[in-house]
Amino acid sequence: MKQTGRRGRERGLKFSMVTKFEVFTCQPLCYWGKILTLIEEVKRKYGSEVEIEVHRGLAQEASRYGVKVSPAFVVDGKLLLSGRIPQPEELLLAIQARKGEK
Repeated sequence: MKQTGRRGRERGLKFSMVTKFEVFTCQPLCYWGKILTLIEEVKRKYGSEVEIEVHRGLAQEASRYGVKVSPAFVVDGKLLLSGRIPQPEELLLAIQARKGEK
């Protein structure tokens, strides 16, 4: 999703809105290889448009989103899913829907 401010329009620039992508994993890190693969896929697809934060263990932040089971995936403060590792395509589609992309 692109957002252009008045000054940016005057200069012909476009600014991207950054999406915050959070991952909550258990401690010790179970299924870390699969989760790391998902994170890399998100980075490859969105690059600098996404800020990725990984929480190890059910951190205090998890309660804000209603996370009770890990792994859990949160985009822009909204819980996408928890309790299982999604397929990469499923996660990317959920992020696209959250960002308002087609």
